[in-house]
Amino acid sequence: MKEYIKKFESASAADNYAITAVPFTTTISGSTTQNLRCNAEGKKLVNNGGDISVADAGPVLISFMIRGNTYQAESGMTWAQWVPTDYNETGNYAIESNGEVVFVVNGSQLYVDAGGDALYQYGNDVIREDWIYTHGVGGG
Repeated sequence: MKEYIKKFESASAADNYAITAVPFTTTISGSTTQNLRCNAEGKKLVNNGGDISVADAGPVLISFMIRGNTYQAESGMTWAQWVPTDYNETGNYAIESNGEVVFVVNGSQLYVDAGGDALYQYGNDVIREDWIYTHGVGGG
């Protein structure tokens, strides 16, 4: 299979770049198929009736924990972006007027902090996959 190259041109020739479709073969249960893999992060190849095009691959999801419960967010997402989405499955997380992230249940608020270090989280903080979040009392 030949390597397919699709060039995207921008405002100047110096900004041109190529996204390459790299061929590879898979064999499952004795059946071999040829496939194309895109070499650009965040992109995927789409077969439109034999014409190959490049499209956004969609968000990269991360998992993180708050008090032992696992949640998902898009990589690079801030708390302010996360709170109003379906990723906030229980709907109990909110952003307080001072910008702090809080857990609200039965009218009470607990602040979200990182690892029990009283590192209170704010709406513009990026959610970190490698941190373990908990609830704390009293704001930062």
